[in-house]
Amino acid sequence: MLDNHPAHASKETPAYLEAVPNRFKFVFTPTHASWLDIIESFFAKMSKSCLRPIRSE
Repeated sequence: MLDNHPAHASKETPAYLEAVPNRFKFVFTPTHASWLDIIESFFAKMSKSCLRPIRSE
């Protein structure tokens, strides 16, 4: 299992990952990593500035 997301807990996911070895490189980062806050705030600002004009139409 990759994480707690239901799509990753299905029986098909491990079977697919075994069928395509070395296709993905998994990088595990701690959930308490301080740099994640910076990235999350960046994407929040980008989504607000880019999606606001689209949503108002």
